[in-house]
Amino acid sequence: MVSLRLLPLSITYISLDDLQYIPLSERPAPTIYRLPLPQHCLSLVQCISSYPPESDSRMEPVFELSALIAYAIFEYKYYTKDWDQPEESEEEYKENVQIALKKVRSWTLPESTDYWRKLLETLVDGNRQPSDIPYKPDN
Repeated sequence: MVSLRLLPLSITYISLDDLQYIPLSERPAPTIYRLPLPQHCLSLVQCISSYPPESDSRMEPVFELSALIAYAIFEYKYYTKDWDQPEESEEEYKENVQIALKKVRSWTLPESTDYWRKLLETLVDGNRQPSDIPYKPDN
């Protein structure tokens, strides 16, 4: 499912420099930008932390971040014909976590985002749930 949301950049912790231009062959065409995965994940972590833990406003970014971690970082496939697939073993899970962490650590991001990257790493390695992200109103 693809969804389009129009939000001011100021409340999403995204700058115009974070966006990637998507060239279209047809002209005239609207200018379209996309948000790369690293910036998208960090933006969601920051959005979640800007609301108190009991706030309903956390629910949607928590859901979005959980989906990104599962399907984009871990690359789990949810579209399969065989719903009776065996669950991964503990060893396979640990291996997948290391692959996912390696992916997150390979992202080229500004040093100013180190706190948010480390927080994201604790989500990817399973030591924290997205709903447990600390409240930090002045990020």
